[in-house]
Amino acid sequence: MSRPWRETLTLYLDKRIILILFLGFASGLPAPLIFSNLSIWLRDAGVSRTEIGLFALVATPYAINWMWAPLVDRLKLPWLTRTFGRRRGWILLSQALLMVAMASMALTDPAQNLMIVAVACLFVATFSATQDVVIDAYRVDILEPEQYGAGSAAAIWGWHLGGTLVGGAGGLYIAAAFGWNIAYLVLAATLVIAMVAVLLAPEPEFRPP
Repeated sequence: MSRPWRETLTLYLDKRIILILFLGFASGLPAPLIFSNLSIWLRDAGVSRTEIGLFALVATPYAINWMWAPLVDRLKLPWLTRTFGRRRGWILLSQALLMVAMASMALTDPAQNLMIVAVACLFVATFSATQDVVIDAYRVDILEPEQYGAGSAAAIWGWHLGGTLVGGAGGLYIAAAFGWNIAYLVLAATLVIAMVAVLLAPEPEFRPP
């Protein structure tokens, strides 16, 4: 194996890069659950196309998460910040709330409680957008400048692993076999993988603004 290939392999096998892969997985997982797969679920439940189209509005938190990014960057969380650190505390909180919101969707029937599904979707999008803010900050803090490119690549790979393969295609297969509610519940549970990775990860050194 030539030296450039060895160096590239060593770079991508760095524990921090592997951690970014898991965080990318957590970042991508919610997307199909509130967009593509949700549209199919709503059609199966008999929801009108007009009402399905209105669900596109749940993407708003992703577009405006910069508004609360400074708060997430500076606000200390009771117990969580002291126990896990500034970045990991916020990641764990957003992932825990995201898991609860996704499980709430799993326990509803769109045909009977469409408004509850819509509210749960909005919470999923908000907590997911918040998680993205912290993950981006964590990636910058934990990596050296020469690792930023590999970190971005790992984040994209992880996003497609969670959003395209597991959340998207995997969710459809589970729904076909066991129903939509079970599919959403199983996918919510997979966030535990990312939470365990965060618990095992180091907290980056604090960098004053």
